[in-house]
Amino acid sequence: MKKYLLIMLVLLSSTSCSSKENTEVNTSIESPITNEVEQAIQSETVVIEEVNLSTDTALTEIVSSNKFKKNVAPNMLEVSIQDIEPYILEDINHESIVNKCNRLPDEYVVENRVTANHNGYRTFELEEAAGDAWNALNADALEDGIYYVLIDGLRTPEDQQYLFDINYESDPDWALKYIAGVRHSEHEMGLAVDISTNEGFPPDNFYEIPEGIFLRDNAHKYGFVLRYPKGKEDITGIKYESWHYRYVGPELASVLYEEGITLEEYYSLEYEENE
Repeated sequence: MKKYLLIMLVLLSSTSCSSKENTEVNTSIESPITNEVEQAIQSETVVIEEVNLSTDTALTEIVSSNKFKKNVAPNMLEVSIQDIEPYILEDINHESIVNKCNRLPDEYVVENRVTANHNGYRTFELEEAAGDAWNALNADALEDGIYYVLIDGLRTPEDQQYLFDINYESDPDWALKYIAGVRHSEHEMGLAVDISTNEGFPPDNFYEIPEGIFLRDNAHKYGFVLRYPKGKEDITGIKYESWHYRYVGPELASVLYEEGITLEEYYSLEYEENE
């Protein structure tokens, strides 16, 4: 994933990208999945209309107003996007989930945008609240001598399709499992940032160096959470990404941080057999 993100960044920064033709994805290609996953996909799934929180927070009203589809298999990392009939989100806000099972409507557009302080060579936009929060985090980090380089922010559907296509061309089965399809990416909401350091892509020991420690201890205060943490791949359906942070607002971010859970776990969207 790391090498393909870097390829995407280089190619998107080129002026030739504006004239590229997207490769049509052949969704008829069969991807190998285990019998367990195949059976799980064929089982009945539900859309969550109301969720009972494990903690008594002021977010109950927000949670009960959201509707999301539950995971369709015990290990979502091994499920191909072509094997899922996604739920199309209706009321989209900072707390909404976009993943393999839940997608943005085709007509969705991020209306209010701001320019993110990127400290790099390319300018990115974010949704207004997310952008303001990132700029505040970045400014405070700079005061502590910590320097981040933003390597991705808001993506258009065309950007997301291009990222999917270049990975699909290299390895179709891998792309169908591990790369978000168009309208399935948080970047299309303008709420996700991919973060690098002044030295380059986050190293394996990112959370042992000052840049990673600052994010680990402070990102939630600004409304950001590490969206795809290590050890939660079967739930999120995405491999561990130390660089990908999602804006959900300070209140919800604090809950996720303190409880050590993902958005899927917060909304009780984990797969449950025979549900």
